[in-house]
Amino acid sequence: MKYLALLLCLGVSANAGMCINPPVPEDGSLVSRDVYMMYRITLAGTVKDIVVLLSSGNAEFDTYAVECASHWRYRPAMAEGKPIEVPRLALMRRQHTAELAAFDKVGSAAFACLKSPPPTPDEMKAVLGPTVVNVRFSRGIIVSAEVVRSSGGAVLDERAARCYRTAAVDAEAGRTLGSSEWKRHILWESILAGAQ
Repeated sequence: MKYLALLLCLGVSANAGMCINPPVPEDGSLVSRDVYMMYRITLAGTVKDIVVLLSSGNAEFDTYAVECASHWRYRPAMAEGKPIEVPRLALMRRQHTAELAAFDKVGSAAFACLKSPPPTPDEMKAVLGPTVVNVRFSRGIIVSAEVVRSSGGAVLDERAARCYRTAAVDAEAGRTLGSSEWKRHILWESILAGAQ
């Protein structure tokens, strides 16, 4: 089976997200398939200050994830018509491409819901970090979407869960996703920037 490493996050458009041929440890030392990273998107849309927040358990894959992320390019976030530097949380996951493509269809529908209407300034004041939503599928249908980590903003957390609970799943994506479970990290600053 051919695998890719892919960026799973919502927000500002990137000319990034896919890194081909990640290392596959022969000794099975990849404890988790995921690497969580934090970095900053510069005014020019480049990535800087990459930090691994949660290791995959394999130093080679973690290094690969950081190297891959260093080449990503974004459309800069805007505030009052000017580019601004923003933090970004990213998840690099070793994932079969058909599964990711199917979940991305669901994520696109949820993203449209998340940014319409954009979060208000009052809602953003409560945000301390990303909302993490756990989305469960059974037989290709979303059976639950629960907030497993709060952003600090209860209204936005509930919106995130609702947007995933009500996201459309087409028949093809449903067959591919089957019975599975996914986590999505929602950075509200990126949602706000993507809605402008």
